[in-house]
This record gives sequence, structure tokens and C-alpha cells, in this order.
Amino acid sequence: MNIEKTDTPHHYTITIVMGTYNGEKYIAEQIDSIIHQTYQDWCLLIRDDGSTDGTVAIIKAYAQKNANIFLLQDRLGNVGFNRNFMTLIEQADSPYISICDQDDVWLPNKLEKSLHALQAIEIPTNIPALVHSDAFLVDSDLNRITDKWIGHRGTIDGFNGVSFANSVQGASLMFNQALKKIALTTPIQAPYDYHLSLLSSLKGKRFFINESLLYYRQHSHNAIGGMPADSKINGRFYFNQLINLIKSLVTSLDYERLNPTLKHCFQAYKIIKGNYSQGSISESQTKPLAEYLYIFEGNNIFKKLYFFIKNRYGFSSKKDRLIFLFLIISGRNLSDPNQWK
Repeated sequence: MNIEKTDTPHHYTITIVMGTYNGEKYIAEQIDSIIHQTYQDWCLLIRDDGSTDGTVAIIKAYAQKNANIFLLQDRLGNVGFNRNFMTLIEQADSPYISICDQDDVWLPNKLEKSLHALQAIEIPTNIPALVHSDAFLVDSDLNRITDKWIGHRGTIDGFNGVSFANSVQGASLMFNQALKKIALTTPIQAPYDYHLSLLSSLKGKRFFINESLLYYRQHSHNAIGGMPADSKINGRFYFNQLINLIKSLVTSLDYERLNPTLKHCFQAYKIIKGNYSQGSISESQTKPLAEYLYIFEGNNIFKKLYFFIKNRYGFSSKKDRLIFLFLIISGRNLSDPNQWK
């Protein structure tokens, strides 16, 4: 594995890691937004995942003109976005690591605000820590679709904010070396951003900057697309929608009919129980984790409802929340949806 240039990026305070693949259309705009950050003690480490367009040529041109931009070269070939980013994270030795997508645009103060927030929560013992922000959802020409992508669910603290739906946008996050160490020694069974968000929420500290610090570009080539933020629950809306859903679902409900975002809730339960709940858990998150597991595994429907309503978990949409509530009320076996048939 080789990092182009005789210099090394290790002496910078922040290493920004960017995984690229056929990104020639937008990558220059993203790199320019990094170059113009108000905080300047950073290096940009890029690994290309086998682009067939002009992406690598653009990266090399920036690296030749900027001493703090590096191209990581290896013989791994095309490994997919998840392993691409984890390979970059493994090579990042700066005290702080920031993730960057190839097609977004950062606001000038993104690094500065993220670093100050991260340094504030990792003290006094340098605990595994992560910060993330909201984003402007924009079209391919950076025209705003919505001012908030994550929205209210990002403000839900700790494990409850990421257990049912990941509120951590990978391209917005920054984390410290203490979290990197855990991330590399824990088997990864989820997308890299969910991997990091679960570990920080259960074993360290996660903080949401309730401000949009980047433009999250939506186009046909997104690896993972966006969706509007889930706003706060309105009581009347909640009740009316629940009645409508019960009418339509009371006869039967097949797991295969669920939305992908709702299926994620059941997939997440399996990996959280089998992998991320193992080992040392932060004292403040022991009870939330136990209550979450009871919702899937417990026998008392009223107790499940109590935990579900009390904890106000973050979901990708109101509809997902309401359907899951119906599943609890109807007594479905939430630990094994295959038994619904």
C-alpha cells in the first residue's frame, strides 16, 4: 500500500478521508470546498475504487498543486464503498478523522465547528467520540430541496437515536482515534457510518450538531440516497395515521412487504444483539440497550409499548414508526419476522 508523494499526512490534526469512484463530474467542487475551509490544519487522503473516467487524473492534479492532498494507491482493486472507506480510516493516523463524499460541497466552517464539538465531548478521558451534523439536501445543481435532512431524529441522544434508524450521515461525521481503535477491532457488520455510530453511541459519546454544514447532493449515482427529515410527531396526525394503518394491515402483514427502511429495523436488531452489544457498554447506555432488546424479545406487550413510547426512538419516517407500533400491538414475533407468514 502506497501513499503518493515522499511526504506523509500523519502530522496534521485532521485527516479527511474521501473514497472515490467515477466522480469526475463533481469531485473538483468538493475538493475546492475543502481547500477553502476556515480551519486549515488538515490533509486529504483519497483512495479511488477503480474509476474508469477521469477521476484519478483530477485527484493527481490537485495533489501536485497541494502539499496536503494525498492519493492512496494499493492493489486491492474495486472493493465497494464500505471497504474503501474502512481502508482509508485504517491509514488515517491524525488525532481526528473526518469523512468526505466525492460529490458533496462543504460549508466553509464545517471542519472548524466539527472539531470544536468533538474536542468538547471527548474530555476528560479521551473517550471514543463522534460528532455529526445535518445537511442541506440539494439537487445535482446544488438547488435546495430541503434545509434539513436528518432533522429531529438527530437530536435524540445516545443509542436511542441510532437503534431503529441511523441518524449519522457518513459524509458529515468526524471522530477521534479512540473510536477508530474500537472500529477496527470490532467486526464490521454494517455500513461504515452505522458501524461508527453504534460503537460511539454504545461505548463512547455521540453528539449531533443541529446545523446543516454541507450540501448533500442528490443524483442518479448516489451510493445511498437521501430522504427528507422526519419532523416531530404531531399527536392528531399520529392517531389518524395509526387508525388508517390498522385498517389496511389488520388482515395480514408479510415481512417482505415492508419498506427497506423498516426492514432495516429488524436487520439492525440482529447485528446489534450479535455484535455491537458485546463487550463494555457505557454505563448511561446499559438501560437503553436492555429496553431496546426487550421490545424485540420480551413477552409483555404493555411493557414493550411503554419502552417504545417512552424512548421516542428515531425512525426514518412517521409511517415506519406507526407500522412498528402496530406490530407491537398485534403481538408479532419481532425477533423473528419470518414467523409472520
